[in-house]
Formats: sequence, C-alpha cells, structure tokens
Amino acid sequence: MVRKIELNAKTRKNEKDTLKDIRKQGGIPAILYGLSEDNVKLLFKYYDFDMAYARAGESSLIDLKIGDNEAIKVIVKDVQKDPVKDSITHVDLYRVDMNKKIEVEIPFNFIGESKAIKELGGILIKSMDVLQVSSLPGDLIEKIDVDLSKLDSFGAGIKVSDIEIPDNLDLINSKDALIASVVEPKIVIEEEEEKTVEGEVKEEKEETTEEDKAGKEEGKKEKGKK
Repeated sequence: MVRKIELNAKTRKNEKDTLKDIRKQGGIPAILYGLSEDNVKLLFKYYDFDMAYARAGESSLIDLKIGDNEAIKVIVKDVQKDPVKDSITHVDLYRVDMNKKIEVEIPFNFIGESKAIKELGGILIKSMDVLQVSSLPGDLIEKIDVDLSKLDSFGAGIKVSDIEIPDNLDLINSKDALIASVVEPKIVIEEEEEKTVEGEVKEEKEETTEEDKAGKEEGKKEKGKK
C-alpha cells in the first residue's frame, strides 16, 4: 500500500520578498503548474518540503494543501539545488489528472548481496538508477527492487527484463537495457593504467612540440644574427 504524503503550502503574495530573502527566512519558493490552469507561486517551510520529498521523490503523489483549500494531487517535477551547499533552492510541482497517464522516473532499490562482489572481489557497475515508465498517477509506486544476489559471477548482469514490474506500468526503457553488472577488478585497473599511459604519451608529445617550437625560434634568431 502506497503511503499518503501530505504537504502544506502558502501562496507567495508579497512580491517585494526576493527569492533570496525567502531562503534566508528558511523557506523554499516553488511554482505549481499543469492542467491548463494558471501558475501559482508557492512558499514551503524548508523542513516540511524536505521531509515530503524524501518520501515522495519524483515518482509518488503528494496531497498538496494550499492554505485552507482542499488538497490537490501533484508530483514533484523539478528540484533545484545550491551547487555548493546542496540545499534546495526552488521547486516545480505539477498538477495531475488522475485519469491520464504521466511519464515518471521510478528509482531502483538495490537489495541483496552479490556473491561475485562479496566472495570474488568483483566491482559493481550501476548503469541505471531509475526506470522510466508511463502510468496513471494512482498506480505509481515509490521504488522498484533490484536483487543483486543474482550477480554470482564476473560478467553477470541484470537487465530491465530481469526485474519484476507491475503490469499497470508501461515501460519506456528498452527491456534489454542493462541495470547493473559485475566486472573483474583487473579490468578496471587495466583501464586506469591505459588512461595513465595515454596521458603520459600525450604530455610527452606536448613537451616535444613545445621544445620543437622553442628550437625553431632559436634557429630563426641565430640566422638573424648572421
């Protein structure tokens, strides 16, 4: 059963307050749009939105209540963050029609232990973190489990076709898309060594080129003196 996630908001009526002022006061500015209705500027308490977003992500419905109005169904469409502090600076919310399908990304929940990693020292490579699907809003789920215990040898992989997906979710990703795999440590080491060698060769070429240029310049000066 999907948990009900509620979130309270206020409309941003004071246009004199800049977004910077709002953030200094512990708030998060937001915009609500969708369903051909007018956009609404909102304001959240940082803690309230942070807690709701931690549960909902961008694939679960949120019951948004603006002031004393009746709650409406929305999903988080975009979250902007400060590149240094990693704090949330702005949010986009989208109104949903419960009778129309929407496209969302559902995060993978990696569970279980891989024998190839635990006992053989293999390295886990995650090629995907989310699954793109189309679904009615009411059929959305919070996460999709990916069992890593299936990775029992080097070269083993888990594709989209290997995981269980509810029938009411329509796949957008290819069934052959690779989610996770295990590789031998030496392969990674060899790749790093190749990069190092390539880098050294490149540096040598650059140094040689610079020396050649310098030599030509000196040659021109000598001819000028004669």
